Amino acid sequence: MGGPLQVCPECRNRSLHRKRQVPSGVTVPGNVGGWFELLPGLGTTFRYPTFDVIVCAQCGLTRFYADADACGRLSEAPDWELLSDAGPASG
Repeated sequence: MGGPLQVCPECRNRSLHRKRQVPSGVTVPGNVGGWFELLPGLGTTFRYPTFDVIVCAQCGLTRFYADADACGRLSEAPDWELLSDAGPASG
């Protein structure tokens, strides 16, 4: 998880920082309260999926990479629409 990102695609800086296994569930503060799931339908009964998060210290570009288990559930998850089934883009 986290991809081979070594250079920021936005500003080309190499000052990238990563945090591994960040929970995808978020507690909503204030009067709303409750829990918000960022990857609905991709966890299990007992486990929310996690992200690796990479942030560029120069421009702030932030990328979230879902864990392998969550990615493996995408094809069977009814709420996730496949946008293209052509494989990796070439060019």
